[in-house]
Amino acid sequence: MSIAPNGCDFVAQSNGKNFPPDFQREKAICDVKSYQQITNRIIEAIETEGLVPWKKPWRTDSPRNVRGNAYRGINRLVLSIQPFADPRWVTFKQVNELGGKVRRGEHGTPVHFWCEVEDADAPENKKRLLARSYYVFNVEQTEGLQIAKLTRPTDERLCSTVEALASTMRPSVEVHRKGTAAYYSPPEDAVVMPRAELFESFEAYEQTLAHELIHATGHSTRLARKEVCDPIQFGSDPYAREELVAELGAAFLTAELGIHNDVKQSAAYVAGWLKALKSDKSLIIRAASSAQTAVDYLLAPTQAASVA
Repeated sequence: MSIAPNGCDFVAQSNGKNFPPDFQREKAICDVKSYQQITNRIIEAIETEGLVPWKKPWRTDSPRNVRGNAYRGINRLVLSIQPFADPRWVTFKQVNELGGKVRRGEHGTPVHFWCEVEDADAPENKKRLLARSYYVFNVEQTEGLQIAKLTRPTDERLCSTVEALASTMRPSVEVHRKGTAAYYSPPEDAVVMPRAELFESFEAYEQTLAHELIHATGHSTRLARKEVCDPIQFGSDPYAREELVAELGAAFLTAELGIHNDVKQSAAYVAGWLKALKSDKSLIIRAASSAQTAVDYLLAPTQAASVA
């Protein structure tokens, strides 16, 4: 990704509005052990493969349960890095209900959900978030399941492009094509992109634009993410958090649109994220949650139109 003239790929400004639930949840007391387990799996994937697991050079389907409901946020990321081509996952109980069995020697993958519980030690008995987990198995880890054969989407999905989403945002975002830098500027509420023909591929253009549109969802008139609304310094922790939100959000969004990842990863790029994840055990969980919220926001107008 190119860097803006001011040293970062988005420019923030101050705002006093309330922040969305994703950022309020950061203040909750959560299960530290679960945070560490999730982060350790992401770190292991980076160290083993030498690349960040949210960027893959091929098209992937979003992980979902056997009923067709997609996993979201951090669970989506954790399941997508597993070495299976089939995107469907089942619990042990569902395997039995569907007339199958888990193959001998296979191990489940933990997925997490958060629930509110009373916190007696907190002032005014405020609630806190507690992480719970259960295990799921990929369909490829089972045998004898009485389920329909997997059908994959056609290339017609490629007709849906990231650029079309800019005009459906409320308010819409202007996309200017000039120079050789890609960045989002909150003061102008505008995305600046090099001309499409300057990119190595159509996919690279779409992925870069997706990254900047995720930043744009944080504007004070949309999701009001603190890292976008408040002034932050290039290279600071808040800057790194917002960059990871945009990284994950772009990966989630292009996967939804059927655009395979075509972005090359340098050793420095991989090492930088590895260092950030090791220093903050909750970074990946919070970023994935915010990224999923941003993607939902971007896709909401098109999904509403399809229902209508």
